[in-house]
Amino acid sequence: MFTAGIIGFFFGLFLEKAGFGNSKRLAGIFYFRDMQVLKVMFSAVITAAIGFGFLTGLGLIQPDAVYLLKTLYLVQIAGGLLLGIGFAMGGWCPGTAIVGTAGGSIDALLFVCGAIGGSILYNELYPLLGNIREIGSCGVRSAYADLGISRPLFVTLFTLIGVCCFWGSELLEKKRFGKGRYFNSPFLKAYSLMLIAAAASLFIFAAPQSGSGMPERLSRAAKGKDHISAMELAERIINADKNLLLIDVRPVESFGKFHIKNALSCPLEKLPELKSKMKLYQTVVLYSDGAAHAVQGQMLLEQDGLSNILVLDGGLNKFINSCLKPVSLRSAPVDANTAEKITRWRKFFAAEN
Repeated sequence: MFTAGIIGFFFGLFLEKAGFGNSKRLAGIFYFRDMQVLKVMFSAVITAAIGFGFLTGLGLIQPDAVYLLKTLYLVQIAGGLLLGIGFAMGGWCPGTAIVGTAGGSIDALLFVCGAIGGSILYNELYPLLGNIREIGSCGVRSAYADLGISRPLFVTLFTLIGVCCFWGSELLEKKRFGKGRYFNSPFLKAYSLMLIAAAASLFIFAAPQSGSGMPERLSRAAKGKDHISAMELAERIINADKNLLLIDVRPVESFGKFHIKNALSCPLEKLPELKSKMKLYQTVVLYSDGAAHAVQGQMLLEQDGLSNILVLDGGLNKFINSCLKPVSLRSAPVDANTAEKITRWRKFFAAEN
């Protein structure tokens, strides 16, 4: 929390120094009068993209330790339009309104109150929204993967676009309003080259690694990051986790006799055909009777670049013994909380099988 406070202080300081405590200056971008918002935001996004690339490439941050929001196209487009309309009308977004409030702006304070009130209203209406809030859900998506290119290449291209926007903004301000003091300046040239060089440097982390990747594979297994327990899986299924895709890799005949509710049948040899579907989910769980065949499928998919694949620990057999076996038939007693969960699991999963 102390670190967050320090970061927040400097975040607000730099926003104020960039002129983001002035609603007239913020609204200037909508009239192509002041392009400061575009310059600062592009700089921030590029800095974050390049910085994240170096931190993950150097092993200082593990990508799977970073929470990624799932993509909800329709909902996010609607929310973006609503925020944009409010931004254009009043000259504030939630973050800059905080900066303006700290600077004594009354209209910024009203926007902060509106943002808080809207958040409270959404929280109260959340149970009533139902499936509306999931419209357009596509799981966790990344632009570079959808475009079929590497992350370093995407960051480099995005940086080039940002640099072009910097130069275009300066030229526009110079031609229309006699500003654009950085256009064709030594600073802008050096800044542009520095960003492009930093982005291109990310390619050093994209080189194919030697060996089979077995040490990394064993490390994941040792940390329990390659599988999911039967009880955790049962809870996620009951809670209708939209980020979870469950795949039964057994033969179709075995699937027809018995399978876990909500599972998708896909024999081991046909797994590659579902790769595009798997990319739409944050977690993909494979299971067979035991664990051997599911692990084979997991390794096959990991070789094809998928990193969201887990295996059901112990397979279907362990799932049945852990979640579906009656309490009265167990060799060891269970506590009241676990007994209640088992009753709930049996009721839920028996509905289909």
